Amino acid sequence: MRGSGGNTVKRITIVEDQTILLDSLASAIDSEADFMVVDKLTNAADIHRSLRLHPADLVLMDVVTENSSGLKESAKLKAEHPNLKVVVFTAMPDASFLKEAKAAKVDAFTYKNISTSDLLSLLRASAEGESHFPDSLSSPGFGANQFNEREMQVLRLVCAGYPRKEIAKKMFLSENTIKSYISQLLTKSGYTSVARLALWAVSNGYVAFQENRSNPHCNQ
Repeated sequence: MRGSGGNTVKRITIVEDQTILLDSLASAIDSEADFMVVDKLTNAADIHRSLRLHPADLVLMDVVTENSSGLKESAKLKAEHPNLKVVVFTAMPDASFLKEAKAAKVDAFTYKNISTSDLLSLLRASAEGESHFPDSLSSPGFGANQFNEREMQVLRLVCAGYPRKEIAKKMFLSENTIKSYISQLLTKSGYTSVARLALWAVSNGYVAFQENRSNPHCNQ
């Protein structure tokens, strides 16, 4: 399959059990001219049936999904489909995951706090046969423990969908102070948007997603 510019379009299946992050990733990847998302899954065990119905060139696989191990399913994929490219990603700085990923013979391993542009570059490199693994002692770069209690309180309210004005009222602070806290959160995390930071916080279990707000983390 070729795109409008003549480049081969790579078909991608994404496996991620946090639907907010899954949809965000699918939207970002599918918007690229050289990528096409052919399926989205929340359970790694469903990948084998998915590939029969929706052939893919590359699978972006969460290390652990709610009901199955992404690493175990990745090992099966590489054994059954040696030409299929598999990129696994995680938010957990556990050295055993990196070791298992290498043993599974996947093509690349990365962390979930990777920027969208870097993830797209990694997917392109993997699709072309390049291999990428971080150093065994590396970590996702930051965690919720880097945020103080006030910053975590602001982050929780942001993820619940409250705009700055409402957060200020709830915390008995000025709106400018809340703006400053949000700026600190972005600086510490390395993200450039509140939406991306909120997706990270929710997908990694640091903040529980609140369904009662209609437009979470998009009003900042």
